[in-house]
Amino acid sequence: MDNDMISRRAERLTPAGREVLAEMRQAVSTNDHSTIPAIVERLRELPPTDKAELTQLIGLLQRGSEAEISRLNADVATAEGAKRVLLAAQEKLQAEGKPVDPSMTVEEAYEVLRG
Repeated sequence: MDNDMISRRAERLTPAGREVLAEMRQAVSTNDHSTIPAIVERLRELPPTDKAELTQLIGLLQRGSEAEISRLNADVATAEGAKRVLLAAQEKLQAEGKPVDPSMTVEEAYEVLRG
């Protein structure tokens, strides 16, 4: 998400529009759905220019959130893969009667599995 673009677009809003944007961001970040009806009501009271800008900003924020979710999912997948490698190496060492280093790195685990 391009924070500069979002900031520039947010600057175009009236003070009331910026307040609504801040409330929307707060509701999303805290996952507080109870505030949505009040935000929608305030949104209806804004001038058309603010409504148009907020619509664009919501799209930008949504795309940014989706990108962040994708990145986090990739991080989770990487961590799960590393965990599987570490567990396999520990199991191999245990089966061979060798000591298991609980602080073994993933690289060390790969070496154990290759060995």
